[in-house]
Amino acid sequence: MRRRAPAKLNLGLELGERLPGGLHRIATLMVPISLADWVEVEPAGQLQLQLTGPVAVGGGADNLVWRAAQSYLSRLGGGAKLTLEKRIPLGSGLGGGSSDAAATLLALQELFPSQLDLAGLAARLGADVPFFLLGGAAIARGFGEQLQPVSLPQRQVVVVRPDAAVSTAEAYRWWDESGGPGRRVDFERLIAQLRAGEVPDSFNAFQELVASRCPPVAQALSALRGSGLGGALMSGSGSSCFAYAGSRAQAEEVAAQLAERFPRWWVQAAEF
Repeated sequence: MRRRAPAKLNLGLELGERLPGGLHRIATLMVPISLADWVEVEPAGQLQLQLTGPVAVGGGADNLVWRAAQSYLSRLGGGAKLTLEKRIPLGSGLGGGSSDAAATLLALQELFPSQLDLAGLAARLGADVPFFLLGGAAIARGFGEQLQPVSLPQRQVVVVRPDAAVSTAEAYRWWDESGGPGRRVDFERLIAQLRAGEVPDSFNAFQELVASRCPPVAQALSALRGSGLGGALMSGSGSSCFAYAGSRAQAEEVAAQLAERFPRWWVQAAEF
């Protein structure tokens, strides 16, 4: 069983105050995009994980694919050979690890059908994993588990991951130190703008804090704004940023220009 594990973009993100226990409530509009990892699963005598692809990632118990498979198979018995083809860069705010975990759960459910609660398993693996089980755009609230599916048209984007990684835990620490809640995202307006084909006026609560402490993120946002694209925004807690193109041709042209100007950056034309 081979499944695609798409990256995601946060088209708007607001944060709530830190709760006892250290978690934060969030509200975000997320959408899967054409960039993807691939997860392949086949029956085996024991759990195995093979890593391939251009992006290096650790294996073993810290890998979300391994953890997802273990959480599923430990309740059923049996084993599986997992192959993860990694293409989504790490520390990028694109949700690659969470998407890999969701793809693993879905593949295992098809290979080894059961009545296990996939959503419950997903929520225990990470805040974004339930979203990737859904398979489409959604507003996520609470701790990421409250999902409201949203229908959006196809849009072309350019995604840039500068030569820097951002720790999600550190981004949340910066947020807590900044004093907490501020601006809110108008999701109704954001969705209406996207459906009308407009460049949306959106907001990411992490963006100003991360850009001020991580100069490559500020540079990426500036480069996107100066490239003729619209609506430059950071995805998640960074470091990836994106902006909207009017056509696939424009997205591919701008991506090629940025890749030439910044050879150490990861740059992709994509769509959702």
